Amino acid sequence: MLGVSKRQLAGKPLGIFIADANDRKTFINHYKKVLRSGIKNICELGMRKMKGPLFDARLESIPSEDSNGEMTLIRTVVIDITERKKAESALRESEEKFRGIIKNLQDGYIRANKEGIVVMVGPSVAHMYGVKSRQQMIGITALSLYKNLKDRTLLLETRRKRNKVVDYEIEAIRKNGTSFPVSLNAQFYHDDHGQIQGTEALVRDITMRKRAEEYLAQLASFPQLNPNPVMEVSYAGEVVFFNPASQKVLEDYGMDKRDFSGFLPRDFHGICEDFEIRQKSTAYREVTIKDRVFGEHIYLSLLNGSAALPRT
Repeated sequence: MLGVSKRQLAGKPLGIFIADANDRKTFINHYKKVLRSGIKNICELGMRKMKGPLFDARLESIPSEDSNGEMTLIRTVVIDITERKKAESALRESEEKFRGIIKNLQDGYIRANKEGIVVMVGPSVAHMYGVKSRQQMIGITALSLYKNLKDRTLLLETRRKRNKVVDYEIEAIRKNGTSFPVSLNAQFYHDDHGQIQGTEALVRDITMRKRAEEYLAQLASFPQLNPNPVMEVSYAGEVVFFNPASQKVLEDYGMDKRDFSGFLPRDFHGICEDFEIRQKSTAYREVTIKDRVFGEHIYLSLLNGSAALPRT
């Protein structure tokens, strides 16, 4: 271990193999404690082989009697712990990297053990659930974060069958009792031996997403509920959508309720060409049906057609 034979080592002070000044201080204090206390003492320091590299060592020393029966000698076992130190260093780096990822996550991170007790949370979780600090969430039950207890049961069943859950939407509950929608991605977490230790989840507050979905639903219903005729027409002049108000106008005038050609301006194809050539997206025309005049606002749609919105 030290790069010398037993014969070469005999009579040499162990201190010559100590790596540097700081480690020598550690070594001297270690020996003093052994002689002072009269019991075993352990320390870790850097050592150097006689003609080789540095290595990490663990010294286990006990006092020993000299020829006069006095405790003036020390017996030391030197253990090479270089590989252990490398493993510990790698583990620390991994933990620091993991903490860094969790700290910078916009989504909340929650880990619960097999009993459903929260054992770790990310920094954003406390704010999300209306708690002053994340430490206050350690030790609570994961079940207490659900508004509806059946959501937790269904999540666990799905995770058990598929090993993970993706974008599972539930109603979460804050400390003050108010609820908010969240999306969960959950999976098992394991120890170094592959044994399941509990569940970890990424939690995203989807309040704004839900509001956007509601707004889009309102927009989608707008043509249907609009009291004015609304149609979507392809560049070829084919009507691909019409609302009830469009049919009512035709019925009121005794016309075929599926013949919407009367709503199209005479220069409809020219308008479409104008959209393409001049990169315009709106146009206005007036169309007469029987004795009624409709002012039409024509818009270029996202589906490469044009929508005509007639108004009286």
